[in-house]
Amino acid sequence: MDIKRVIKERGYTLERVANEIKPRPISKGTLSQSINNNPTIDTLQRIADVIGCSVGDFFADELSNTIVCPKCGTKLKVTESKD
Repeated sequence: MDIKRVIKERGYTLERVANEIKPRPISKGTLSQSINNNPTIDTLQRIADVIGCSVGDFFADELSNTIVCPKCGTKLKVTESKD
């Protein structure tokens, strides 16, 4: 999970995200500490809302259609269902 990379790719800084977090801004240090210490789904959603992405984007592997489990690090392949 590389939240800081996704934030940067979206053209944001940690400071800007921290200032725009809802329902009230937090400090850059608090945001950084949260990101580095296994953030909650609520925190991930609040970050995603600010930078305009989905929580799943934080788990996407940039080289393939995989996501990484935030608990165990297992890579899971995402495929399209053909109904």
